[in-house]
Amino acid sequence: SQRVRAALKRLDEDEFGICSQCGEDIPAGRIATDITVARCITCSR
Repeated sequence: SQRVRAALKRLDEDEFGICSQCGEDIPAGRIATDITVARCITCSR
């Protein structure tokens, strides 16, 4: 899927786990729930 490809690209570019909007770390629990998340909870609202 496109979301998986985007997550793999972020991983390759050392941006995985970092919010694409604010630049803060995405909590591990959020990533564990969905490894394709690109934004923290605050920015996802």
